[in-house]
Amino acid sequence: MQAVSESLLVERPVEEVWRAWTDPAWLAGWHAERVEGAIDAGRAIQLHWDSLGIAIELDVVALDPPRRLVLRGAPPGRPPQTLTITLSGTENGTALAIQHEGLASEEERAGTAAGWHVAARVLAHYLAHHAGRPRRCAAALAPVAASLADIEPLFAHPSWLLAGEETVLASALPRQIALAVEGGSGIVVLRAIALEPGAALVGALAWSWEAERPEYARLVSELEPAVARLVTALGGSGGGAA
Repeated sequence: MQAVSESLLVERPVEEVWRAWTDPAWLAGWHAERVEGAIDAGRAIQLHWDSLGIAIELDVVALDPPRRLVLRGAPPGRPPQTLTITLSGTENGTALAIQHEGLASEEERAGTAAGWHVAARVLAHYLAHHAGRPRRCAAALAPVAASLADIEPLFAHPSWLLAGEETVLASALPRQIALAVEGGSGIVVLRAIALEPGAALVGALAWSWEAERPEYARLVSELEPAVARLVTALGGSGGGAA
């Protein structure tokens, strides 16, 4: 079995970072789009990504506020995976350590590593600028006949979607990149998942903590056409599905 580790100094108090992992409303502000259940030891929670049509259930194995959280769940058809979050207060904020164990393959390990690298930095952005605010989410996805190497330059320079005013918030290319848009009030996350040699699933996700801004509405309306342009640029045809 494979494992992934990620660490980051988050420049916020340990109590805030702990709340971002254990308060369902705050967890939905940066990670899952919707959380059901209470994060208490011996209980189960359901994490929903409605824009992607994904949901998972996790058991709360251990809870030691505000230092350690252990979650465990079994993706369909695969062995159980364990996620351990450890927090330590420092002079400059909170040392965050993420350990994800039980991954079934090297490809799953690589994708999960990219995901947590980006997610940790999205968490830091959320706590620095939008803590406690609800988040609006939209997504467009499409399969492409292309490798991750083919996709990487189009993720690094996404003129097919954005006008060039974005700031790179986190990069784990070729699998993920997060870009701050709308003056920092929103984020675009580009994701690529290798399905088999020469085939992948690409996605563009738009998140905003100020969804009333017209920039967010324009971005959401552009997601599907933009993903269709990406597919065409990669030599295919087709469109996204929100």
